[in-house]
Amino acid sequence: WARSFAEQVPESLWSATFYPEPEAPAYVGKLVADGVEVFKVHVQVGEFHLDDPLLDGVWGQLEDAGTPVVVHAGSGPVGNAFTGPDPLERVLRRHPRLRVIVAHMGHPFEELLMNYMRKWSTLYLSCTAYAPKYIDANLVKFMNTKTYRGRVLWGSDEPWFPMRRSLEEAKALPLDDEAMALFLGG
Repeated sequence: WARSFAEQVPESLWSATFYPEPEAPAYVGKLVADGVEVFKVHVQVGEFHLDDPLLDGVWGQLEDAGTPVVVHAGSGPVGNAFTGPDPLERVLRRHPRLRVIVAHMGHPFEELLMNYMRKWSTLYLSCTAYAPKYIDANLVKFMNTKTYRGRVLWGSDEPWFPMRRSLEEAKALPLDDEAMALFLGG
């Protein structure tokens, strides 16, 4: 379905997901070879740890291919035993070139994740379904810093978080022109 949708809607990306199971390295490898553009894993819903040993081969393949993965590593609004930044940190220590986009700013671990971003240059935060008006001054300063520009990404999660409102809030942030353009994907 996702491949067909991406073919019909050129501005979308072909996405896929995976689960910690023995077959995961094989099907992820095939998807990467076939051209999948991004993966998404939601540990809160799937109820698994990012550092599950069954995913070691998957992380290595994604790291080598440079294929990004959107990860739900935060525990907001409701966490469970599988959420939180610790498993993500363990994965990044083993796979430092892995391109990870943390959904929803990793709420409530934004500050800790900014520290992770200082260690791993391929780690990003997405404010999808996270109101830009809640981005604090410390994070704005981080986003304006040349080293970290383009590492916090805007998104809306329409229809649950209206795109128009989110975009208006994003444009109201005190970012310089270059930082704003990178934040909005320009």
